[in-house]
Amino acid sequence: MRVVGETPLLEREAELAVAERALDAARSGEGSILLVEGPPGVGKTSVLAAVRELAGGFRVLRARGSELEREFLFGVVRQLFEPVLAGSSDAERDQLLVGAAALAESVLGSPGTRNGAGGDMFAALHGLYWFAVNLSEARPLLLLVDDAHWADPPSLRWLAYLGQRLEGLPVALAVAARPGEPGAEQASALEAVSGPLVEAVRLAPLTPEATAHLVEQTLEEVPEEPFVAACQRVSGGNPFLLGELLDELSREGVAPSAASGEIIERLTPARVSRVAVQRLRRLPPRCTALARAVAILGDGVELRTAAELTGLGGEDAAAAADELAAASLFEGSRPLRYLHPLLRAGVLDELAAGERAALHACAAQCSAPRAPHRSGSRCICCTSSRATSRTPREHCVRLPAPRLRAAPPSWRPPTCAGHCARARLRSSRRRCAWNSAWRSSTAARWSPRSTS
Repeated sequence: MRVVGETPLLEREAELAVAERALDAARSGEGSILLVEGPPGVGKTSVLAAVRELAGGFRVLRARGSELEREFLFGVVRQLFEPVLAGSSDAERDQLLVGAAALAESVLGSPGTRNGAGGDMFAALHGLYWFAVNLSEARPLLLLVDDAHWADPPSLRWLAYLGQRLEGLPVALAVAARPGEPGAEQASALEAVSGPLVEAVRLAPLTPEATAHLVEQTLEEVPEEPFVAACQRVSGGNPFLLGELLDELSREGVAPSAASGEIIERLTPARVSRVAVQRLRRLPPRCTALARAVAILGDGVELRTAAELTGLGGEDAAAAADELAAASLFEGSRPLRYLHPLLRAGVLDELAAGERAALHACAAQCSAPRAPHRSGSRCICCTSSRATSRTPREHCVRLPAPRLRAAPPSWRPPTCAGHCARARLRSSRRRCAWNSAWRSSTAARWSPRSTS
């Protein structure tokens, strides 16, 4: 286990061995590229931080792509190189910009001399390449670029230009990117790190053994196996989700015992809710509608059932499911499942009590028989991760027992709150009216916020 700062880096020994080979190649003047891929929260940034610690004797320059700065031309390149020029004396600056590197001043120079946006793009790329070559003359150079999928197109073009010319240079390029990020320059990011010098690693989720180690370290107590299994199931071994879950458990003073497993299922850390909502806002409204439907219906629901609840057509629902999978919210298979239960809980947590109850009611009406039994009903409104015995009576809906047995598992709690009103299912007209209202409210509530 390697520790980066105060964070343990578990089960990444193979990836760091690849990184060390890439750094050794750059030290010997051969040039190298390291590509670190993985879904959100899997630890790409931590791996880059470990690579930086391994880079003894290197000059290390860092940059990070940002969704809000993709229109800032050469923004990532400027993050890499502007601090170097700002900290250089006049003599050092002249040495760095000597020869063809002088062309880089169109991008890196003072505001009055910059014309990278409208000048000769090839000249800018060529000048920046020679600027990097000049930087590597004194000692090997390591360029770290995190979140490359959000980098601006000119910077990605320069990374591709550099990557094709690294052979024979004491330069290492380490890039972290998410595959399939919605709206990102993913194809360009992968193009930038293609070629024979590339060493690619894809980060996998943590195993139960690593989860047990993190539980013990965070809660300062040896955990019982059922508790570890619950943490693994809820987080899916995702280091970010697991860390947020354990921090929440630590704040709540929860002991890592088998009896605490039920508490884990109910927790929704605030940061996880924000992450889920942020990802949904990058996607079309149909994705939000389907994500909310699956959150209500529960994992393992058929696409046709979820589509009926949302009012989406078959093709639209299938496309939305594929987009949610590409965004690392859903699994990529059928029936529909969230990639991690915490993400499902995060989507549910963003719904007000009334909205959630209306969704449950609509789900019950979608699946109820035309002539429901009037006896033997059980509550379905208390099945969400945030439901409590204080749920208002008017928000409670019961599903007839015969239909309940055929419903998804998430509709079949072992007990109900006990005070639920025995509301009978209304006519299908209520469902249609509610679907129309839901689609309207979805567009207003979940649409991307204006950046102007």
